[in-house]
Amino acid sequence: LMLVAAACSRCFSFGTLPFIRRSLYCTKNWKFDQVPSCGVITLTQIVEKEQEILYVSHDEDDHGWQFLGNSVPKQKDVTVVSLQQIVDLDPSVQKVGDMPPGWFAYRSSGTSSWNKSPTNPDSDENSNTNTHE
Repeated sequence: LMLVAAACSRCFSFGTLPFIRRSLYCTKNWKFDQVPSCGVITLTQIVEKEQEILYVSHDEDDHGWQFLGNSVPKQKDVTVVSLQQIVDLDPSVQKVGDMPPGWFAYRSSGTSSWNKSPTNPDSDENSNTNTHE
């Protein structure tokens, strides 16, 4: 995933000042801290609508986003698409767009509510989750 992370980092290296970066794409409905054209990590199964987005990660180290499904990701299935493409595939992800870096969101199905957590839901330390409709 190092190559993917390097490709993704280009979109947010241009603006270290949040007020400048946000002013370029700020709309009432856009909750993400990245521009719609920013590359995000996902799986080909999600892009091809074979899997639903069930897990979202907002990476603390580079502020990148990952949108995954219900299977353990394999390197060959990883792909990079624009954040806008993800929103177009599943508009419900906008409900987690306000998560701070380092947070995760997960749900049991594509129609379930998102659960947000400051710790990885697969981690044993996950004791503080908040459900958001």
